[in-house]
Amino acid sequence: MLRNVLLAFLAALAADNSRASIVSLAGTFTTDDQLELIPIVLGRRSLVDAQTLSYAAGGFDPTLSLFAGTGSKELLASNEDMAPGMLDAQVIAALDAGSYTLAVTESPNRAFGPTLADGFPFTGTGNFTGGPFLDIFGQQRTGAWALTVEMTPLNTTPTPEPAGTTLAGVVLLGCAYLLRKRRRALP
Repeated sequence: MLRNVLLAFLAALAADNSRASIVSLAGTFTTDDQLELIPIVLGRRSLVDAQTLSYAAGGFDPTLSLFAGTGSKELLASNEDMAPGMLDAQVIAALDAGSYTLAVTESPNRAFGPTLADGFPFTGTGNFTGGPFLDIFGQQRTGAWALTVEMTPLNTTPTPEPAGTTLAGVVLLGCAYLLRKRRRALP
């Protein structure tokens, strides 16, 4: 729980900065049906890239689900595998300032419906893979999971060109015109 509070604090702090911040978390499940809910608080519009590093390190095949953090906690994105043959998960989303919840579960325990309140289909079933922690190939894995969340603030307003730069350009053009006119006037 302290880890989750720390992540939320760091995310809020980093989101007000103009640079990206990266937070890494890790834990261990004891049964297949466990889930970890991680709060993310953004102080400004940001690109959030959450990526597990579990399967590659010997842990279980993870699933990530991202929910809006207010009201119904609507499911925004979910992913089981980054790419064919890569059993770690990744969710990338451009998010407005606000609160969100990221869920880490073991595949195929994906979000059951369009909201967090709908739950996950295998919650309460213990070791649903026949394991614990058997992957889709029937290989024994550990309950370890690891996650990296990168939050990059997005520039939502265009950067105006300084008026001084435009004025300097006009002045230089005027000087060049006058200089040229003067040289033509000389015999």
